Amino acid sequence: MKEFYVYLHCRPGGDPFYVGKGSGHRSHEFVISRTPHHRHIVEKHGRQNIEVLVFPQESERAALDAEARWIATLRGAGVEIINLTSGGIEQAGYKHTPEARLKMSEKLIGNTRKLGKPVPAEARALLSRLNTGKKQSHETIAKRVAKNKGKKRSAEFCAAMSALKRARDAQRMAA
Repeated sequence: MKEFYVYLHCRPGGDPFYVGKGSGHRSHEFVISRTPHHRHIVEKHGRQNIEVLVFPQESERAALDAEARWIATLRGAGVEIINLTSGGIEQAGYKHTPEARLKMSEKLIGNTRKLGKPVPAEARALLSRLNTGKKQSHETIAKRVAKNKGKKRSAEFCAAMSALKRARDAQRMAA
């Protein structure tokens, strides 16, 4: 069962600047899914100097309610926090509209900043560990099969894939 909590990110000296709801390692993620303002504060003070206060909650609903209360209390006390919303259930599980998704997609067209850059070995190992044992849904498998069904493959491609499969099988047998 997932354990949910509310967390505060605080500047050195204890001044909170962000309130969030999370589970797992969310409270200690400082780059993924953060606003530029949040990232700027973390860069300014140094990640190691950001204090993280965690308050466990009994359920996700309780965590969402507590997040909204924390935000309201801090704003009411005049504390400048960078939360864009008032928190709580209204923001949980937000889904972008198709128009917004199209706009974001168009904005990324031509973005080559990560193309050709090798992924560090430790990042590859982490991704491998996180994805090992995950099962794809029947729906996902069916979509993939339908997409590839009837595709014509060149002889070179088939030979390369066959050699790759033989190499993987040999590695598995050796292990």
